[in-house]
Amino acid sequence: MNELPVGRRVAQWRLRRNLTQQQFADRLGKSKSWVDKVERGVRRLERVSNLRQIADVEPPGLVRLAATLRA
Repeated sequence: MNELPVGRRVAQWRLRRNLTQQQFADRLGKSKSWVDKVERGVRRLERVSNLRQIADVEPPGLVRLAATLRA
């Protein structure tokens, strides 16, 4: 199975919620640049604290995101 990279999944979840990168970044307390880099795969989501922040904005996505990281 060809899995999407985590950053691409984050972008999909953000777009499904009709959030711009700036709106998503504001909710996460991060910069738009940070969100852009995560979505493009330049910056990796390695810290659990970052995953928790995303889960606060996108709760159902955390389970799928965690499963992706375990694979």
